[in-house]
Amino acid sequence: MNILLINDNPVVNKLVRLSAQKTSNNLEVVDSLKNLESSIYDLVIIDDTLYSNKLQIELKAKVKYSLSLYICARDAEEVSGFTKVLKKPFLPTDLVELFLVLSKVTDEIDLSALEEHKDENEGKVSLKVQDLKSLDEEIEELESLDEEIEELESLDEEIEEL
Repeated sequence: MNILLINDNPVVNKLVRLSAQKTSNNLEVVDSLKNLESSIYDLVIIDDTLYSNKLQIELKAKVKYSLSLYICARDAEEVSGFTKVLKKPFLPTDLVELFLVLSKVTDEIDLSALEEHKDENEGKVSLKVQDLKSLDEEIEELESLDEEIEELESLDEEIEEL
């Protein structure tokens, strides 16, 4: 998955970079759309420190992407137009799980179709509500698996102590 991160926060940079590496995704980090190397991405991530309506409009005009993620503070104002929202603080595992789920969705989306119909879809593919619900269900399933792993690790530690 090709990911674009629009961000100027070093902590967010590090968390996203580590998560992208763990999931074998390609990541480009910019603090301005002027510095873009490409114009086609599977996922665009915007940190709330750089977000503006102007940026979102400019992004839609310059970049083709299928999914978007908005990373924001817990108390941040709601922003529409994003596939998912991730509230800070978050764990790297949260982002890894999200990348894994979103990569399944991008496997089903043909980005070349975006190129052919650029004027029609203005750089985005709309996802059905059921697709987003499915993503949420998969994230919940991954979270429950994490909890099960933690319980098993705890049991292993107890057994080792005996």
